[in-house]
Amino acid sequence: MTLLLPAPAEADEKLAFTAVTYQRVSTKEQAAKGGRDEGFSIPAQREANGRKAEALGARIVAEFVDAGESARSADRPDLKRMLDYIASHQVTYCIVHKVDRLARNRLDDVEI
Repeated sequence: MTLLLPAPAEADEKLAFTAVTYQRVSTKEQAAKGGRDEGFSIPAQREANGRKAEALGARIVAEFVDAGESARSADRPDLKRMLDYIASHQVTYCIVHKVDRLARNRLDDVEI
């Protein structure tokens, strides 16, 4: 589920840095329950990523979410969309709550 955010209001234009965020939960059950059992729900990740963007002085321009997708493979729909987005847009930061949300395999880490 990709979410492209609108351009900032005039008051936010001072934020020169831009960011994309990526959230993921592993199983369909987590996605359905919001992942509360493990404490890594999509809303909790979104909130943490928002706090990090604010701390960096960055404006979030796009959000990418893979709900119910394992990190055993980099073949995830929104991860691919995020990488395409980063390749075609000037983005300062890619914010992920924890590195295991992005990849669990070191080779995938390097390739991503």
